[in-house]
Amino acid sequence: MMPPTLTALTQELWDRRSQGRTGPKLTELDPGLTLDQAYAIQDQLLAQTLAEGEQLGGRKAGLTSAVKMRQAGVDQPIFGFLAVGWALENGGTLPPGQLIQPRVEGEICFITGAPLAAPDCTPATALNAVAQVALGIEIVDSRYPGYRFDLPSVVADNCSSGAYVLGQGVPLGDLGHPDRLEAEALSLGRNGQPLASGVGADVLGHPAAALATLVRHLAGRGQSLPPASLVFAGAVTPAFDVQAGDTITLSSPRLGQVRCTFGATS
Repeated sequence: MMPPTLTALTQELWDRRSQGRTGPKLTELDPGLTLDQAYAIQDQLLAQTLAEGEQLGGRKAGLTSAVKMRQAGVDQPIFGFLAVGWALENGGTLPPGQLIQPRVEGEICFITGAPLAAPDCTPATALNAVAQVALGIEIVDSRYPGYRFDLPSVVADNCSSGAYVLGQGVPLGDLGHPDRLEAEALSLGRNGQPLASGVGADVLGHPAAALATLVRHLAGRGQSLPPASLVFAGAVTPAFDVQAGDTITLSSPRLGQVRCTFGATS
């Protein structure tokens, strides 16, 4: 029996997201699925998302801690995309039932002011192209039950993308020289109670390292980051389950606060 085509696997993931359901890992449907093929599926998902009238809202990095990379058996992060329509306003409410099994994590985000395309991009080069830095709550979701997946399956599933909330951007120059983002302390809370904390160094030593790795990844695929690109640089905190009615906050000394609420059913 021939394995499903990449197009069929793309459609399977598309249907799961649109229908709000989970299913088997893609490697159970096609045991020979490679990481390169998984990114090809992700590219097809992006193309289909844009064809439906959405706009590309940004990029995201995952597996950006040494511990998570070791657990996944990889030596570099993984990457996905964000659509404009998946964004919530700071302080906004996610309608109930919009996601399957949402979890939240706290991140440092970049908004670029210049294009980035170099296949040998360094953290310093990447940081020189940054216009603003902000806090972001990524609301991840998975099309696999209980977030049980392997590397090709999660990459194909757009690295568990769901929704996101972006805080107020702070000009990079306002953070001083050096920027000390590696020491920026983030605090994630739920309903007024602390959940977790972390620092920028939890992301590859400095969040700009994740940005540079993303640029190199895109360059290897013939793509680039245009000016005004939003990049979620990877989780500083673990991911936490949320329930209807929860209010999530993320704050740090220099980047302010970002907040969202998960709508309760009436």
